[in-house]
This record gives sequence, structure tokens and C-alpha cells, in this order.
Amino acid sequence: MTRMPRQLIQTALVVSLATPVVAVASFSEPLPDVRYSAQGIAYLSGGVGDEEASAIRAAADDYNMRLLMTGKQGQELANAQVQLLDVKGKLVVDAVADGPYFYVKLKPGRYQLVATVDGRPQQRMLQVNKQGSRNVHFSW
Repeated sequence: MTRMPRQLIQTALVVSLATPVVAVASFSEPLPDVRYSAQGIAYLSGGVGDEEASAIRAAADDYNMRLLMTGKQGQELANAQVQLLDVKGKLVVDAVADGPYFYVKLKPGRYQLVATVDGRPQQRMLQVNKQGSRNVHFSW
């Protein structure tokens, strides 16, 4: 039976103990909770501050409609009223955004997106396909 050198064992122990600390440090800002509309559609909103914004952007691939809301000078906006209506005019999402990012998992189809800040609405018609995603940027 061969014996491992003591220094090799110590190095392996230090590396194995340090790894979880590095993993925890890189995910220090938790992702905001996923919420669901009354119709069961999952959405995620937030992104105020650099750490939360990074956490939300890291989850972007899980959502096929991604809305970014900013002021004219690029400042982050929160508390926008966000509504999505299907092609029949049925309200499928009605929520207040917690930050500049608002991501939604939608079924393929055509939707009307309306976002309102300080009583000023902006809207856009969207086609959400089975593959890919839609990125929308509203600026007030």
C-alpha cells in the first residue's frame, strides 16, 4: 500500500474546504422570488442595485419575454404597472414591477404589452414564438 505525502493531503483538504466558501460568495445576492399571475404565468421582476440586477440577468434564459424599463437618461425605474393581454384581449399578467427588469414565461402567441409609469403608458404588440425570446425596452 502506498502512502500519500502529508503536504498533498493538506493541500487537498484546504482546497476542498475553500470551494464552498467561494461558491457562497459568488451567489451572495439571492434572486427575487418567482411570482405567478392569476392565470398561472410565471414572472420575475426586480433588479434595483448591481447585485440584484446581475442575479436577475443570470436568470434571463429561463424567460421568453424580457422587459427593461429605464428613464431617458438610463436610470433604473421601479413600480411600473405591467400588463399583458392575449390576442383575445384577456388579461394574462397584471403586476407592479419591483425594478427595471420584468421577465415572463409566456406561451407562444400574440400579446399586447402595456407598461405604465407615473400615469404614462407605453405599449407594444409582441409575437412570442415557440423558440427564442423577445426583448423589449421602454424608456420614459
